[in-house]
Amino acid sequence: MNDELKKLLAIAAILLPLAASAQTDTTVVIGETGYLPLKASKPFTGPANLLICTTNASNNAKTKDLTYYTYRADTCVAMATCYVLIGKPGTYTLTYQETATLRGSSNLSWTDESIYTDTRFQTDSEKQRRVYKFINTKEKIGFQRDENYASENYKTCAFGEGEHLYISLPSNVADKVAINNGKTGRDDLDFIAWHGMTPDDITTGLTPQTSNLKSQTSNLYDLQGRAVGTNLQKGVYISNGKKYIKKK
Repeated sequence: MNDELKKLLAIAAILLPLAASAQTDTTVVIGETGYLPLKASKPFTGPANLLICTTNASNNAKTKDLTYYTYRADTCVAMATCYVLIGKPGTYTLTYQETATLRGSSNLSWTDESIYTDTRFQTDSEKQRRVYKFINTKEKIGFQRDENYASENYKTCAFGEGEHLYISLPSNVADKVAINNGKTGRDDLDFIAWHGMTPDDITTGLTPQTSNLKSQTSNLYDLQGRAVGTNLQKGVYISNGKKYIKKK
């Protein structure tokens, strides 16, 4: 092997790991609201202080609101789809993986169109679906209907710069969600407030034990039903009927 070839092989040994690293990691920045919509191109994991959230809304007797599925980013490999990331403002590193371990149903979708019309559903029972875009501001977090369109065309929505994430609800589900959001029915449901976990839930050190998470409050109880403060010891606690584990 001549000296020139040895040099080339030595350079390749340095550059190839760097190229592989560049392909497996990416960074995201969560702003002051503590939420970031994300369309993942590959399965990924993240740090322990980052939550991964999807939503869904099924049409059954128990449906009253969106269902929130929330996971700590270091406990799973999220599949390549749409999410809302939750964390304190700052920069986070996501590590791409080959195979996802986290799978499940979600009604979060993504569009790059400025005016989007949901034409995926053509059956009579589905034609009256309503599109709500994800709003992520200091004033409000949740899903907003576009009031510029008539009630019979709420499946159309305008998206501004940086707006891509949305959900699409059948009318019968929108009726049920409306009641939990203080409205009388589907035509009155112009905004669906975020009732999932918040960045403050990360501060408490609470880890979701169940994946079906709805509204979280500061009302915490121990397993004997006694109210507890925010200075929590290691153990299991209850909030809004859900169990949480404080690990340290």
